Amino acid sequence: MNLLKRSVLIPNLLRKNIFTGSYLRAIKNPCPPSPTSEDFQKLIVRKQFKRLKDNQKKFQVDDGLPVWLKGGLRDKILFQITLIGLLVCLVMTGDVFYQLFLR
Repeated sequence: MNLLKRSVLIPNLLRKNIFTGSYLRAIKNPCPPSPTSEDFQKLIVRKQFKRLKDNQKKFQVDDGLPVWLKGGLRDKILFQITLIGLLVCLVMTGDVFYQLFLR
């Protein structure tokens, strides 16, 4: 019974979809209309894009700070951790060379 209903419904659905105006318009004009400059402006100016541009402006300001410290407190902490890590590596490298030359 279900198979019979499906076989009757499928041609009806196809007929509705094929002979509607939207399908015929799609056949006559397969390319969508070209976007205007206003559409491009709407696409370009998004929240994330604005935030990115504001962040770029913050880093372009000439305030005497190096670029690796312009991010604020988080950048200062990361910079100090990097320097401490570098110092530890240099000390450990010196220790390895000292032990190699001792033997």
